[in-house]
Amino acid sequence: MSYILTDEQVVSALRSVVEENPEKVYEAPINMRSSTDKNQCYYVHRAEDGTEECGCLVGTVLHRLGVSLADLAKAETLGATVALSRAGVVGVSYRVASLLAHAQRDQDQGRTWSEALKKAVTADAELHSTPLPGCGQELAAA
Repeated sequence: MSYILTDEQVVSALRSVVEENPEKVYEAPINMRSSTDKNQCYYVHRAEDGTEECGCLVGTVLHRLGVSLADLAKAETLGATVALSRAGVVGVSYRVASLLAHAQRDQDQGRTWSEALKKAVTADAELHSTPLPGCGQELAAA
C-alpha cells in the first residue's frame, strides 16, 4: 500500500506527538531488546501475547498519519529515511525525512522526545536558511 503524505503533515504530526509526550524516553520492550544493540528502536512493538502497537517516535508519527502497523513492520531495523519508502510512504522530501532521522537518532541515544525534536530542528536550521515546511520558526521552541 502507498501513503501519500506531505511535509506539512509529517512535521505537524511530529510536533503533536512530541507535545503529547515531551518527556518520553524511548525503550524497546524487554522481549524485543537485542543483546547486541541496547539502543535499537522498533517502529512496531510486539508484546509476548502477539498484540502490536506503534513504538518509537517515528513509528508513532507515521502510524498517526495512517501508515499501518503491518507496513511499518516492513521497515524494522532501517533508518527513518529508508524506512519511509519501505513502509510505502511517498511525497515526503529528503529534508523532512532527514529531520525524522535526526530525531530518531537522538531518541535512540536516550534523549526525551522533546530534546530529540529540538536537536533535529537545530541540525536542520544549520543546513537550511528557510523554516521547515508549514512550521515557521516556532518549531524550534516546541
